[in-house]
Amino acid sequence: MQTAADPIIVISRKGILDEFNSAAEHVFGYQAGQVIGHNVKILMPGEYAIKHDGYLQSYLQTREAKVIGIGRDVQGRRKDGSLFPMHLSVN
Repeated sequence: MQTAADPIIVISRKGILDEFNSAAEHVFGYQAGQVIGHNVKILMPGEYAIKHDGYLQSYLQTREAKVIGIGRDVQGRRKDGSLFPMHLSVN
């Protein structure tokens, strides 16, 4: 995972960051130790962050996948607050 060219982020059922590879460090500007244990929402702009916990909870309750297995274009938020376009793939 650490040597993958693409950012790989693993979260818990509650949206807490569990793993953050070196490519993710490079793209988002955080060291893994700065984000592990925090909610993944810190990597999202406000409009995504506000809705994320609800999306996650809905999936856990219904098991109806709306994003899983379907890539989509979104914006990410770097440590410095800047936004950038990214392709999100949830597996």
